[in-house]
Amino acid sequence: VSQSRYSVFRGVSGDVNTGKVTDVFEPSQRGAFSEQGVFSAARDKKVARQFGDKVIEGRIAPDAKVKQLGFVAEDVEGAITKARQEGFDAIEFTSGADDLAEIVVINPKIVQTKSQLTDIWNKANQANK
Repeated sequence: VSQSRYSVFRGVSGDVNTGKVTDVFEPSQRGAFSEQGVFSAARDKKVARQFGDKVIEGRIAPDAKVKQLGFVAEDVEGAITKARQEGFDAIEFTSGADDLAEIVVINPKIVQTKSQLTDIWNKANQANK
């Protein structure tokens, strides 16, 4: 379980119908696990760049429950299902010949972009005035 906020990156491309490129982390983006209502992110910006025309950066909430799986050779879908049943917000694992770290976000509310965090901070400070 993660105890500190850390950056994740996601390569995004335009929507197949509208061409619009999103600035938020959301499961509606195309991806290997989109049919399960989840999405992948990378710890490395260079890795994320391989998966889209644009890279967006987000921060994982410090109280997010991230299940560390180590190396996963196959059945990632089964690992997602099990983690969801166990109440985890995301899973983190390595896979493939390059042993690249991947995060599959089950609960999209745990990832916020810099602009979303800035909005939250601004609203909190407006309330204190």
